[in-house]
Amino acid sequence: MKKILYGLIVGSASSLAMADMIDITPYAGLQYAYTDFKRGDINTSLDSMVVRGGARFGQVLGAEARVSTGIGSGSHMGEKVENRYNYGAYGVVNLPTGQAYTPYALGGYTYARSEIGNSRQRDDGVSYGAGVDWALDDMMSVNVEVLRSVRNDFTKQTVVGLGVAYRF
Repeated sequence: MKKILYGLIVGSASSLAMADMIDITPYAGLQYAYTDFKRGDINTSLDSMVVRGGARFGQVLGAEARVSTGIGSGSHMGEKVENRYNYGAYGVVNLPTGQAYTPYALGGYTYARSEIGNSRQRDDGVSYGAGVDWALDDMMSVNVEVLRSVRNDFTKQTVVGLGVAYRF
């Protein structure tokens, strides 16, 4: 009896969730990202190019994946610092305003690979941030956001991104 009741509850919740997910809007975009990079005594800024893609499920929920690579390098006390690549997966919560702009919050996981001097470093961890999308028309939007992409015992990376997205 408990299994049947559990099945009914899960089935009902799933059908309610699916009703909201009928309106699926995939998107892809590019961002320029300025990263405040701190690892141990190293403190510098790095530039990156981010490719992002995802989907909105209804007006509120979404999911997104990102891949980025450094453009250029930074330095700290003569030590060369490079952002080799990052990738991550995030859940997105949008706040529909009925206007051209949509504030959002995102959270997920980021894996980051950097190079300091001749040493390659690997960091990963929970990521979180917030931003705003401005719709230019039905297909294009621009966005600005702040994302704490990596924060652990060794590294803090805070990213400020400015980008464009195309909805399919």
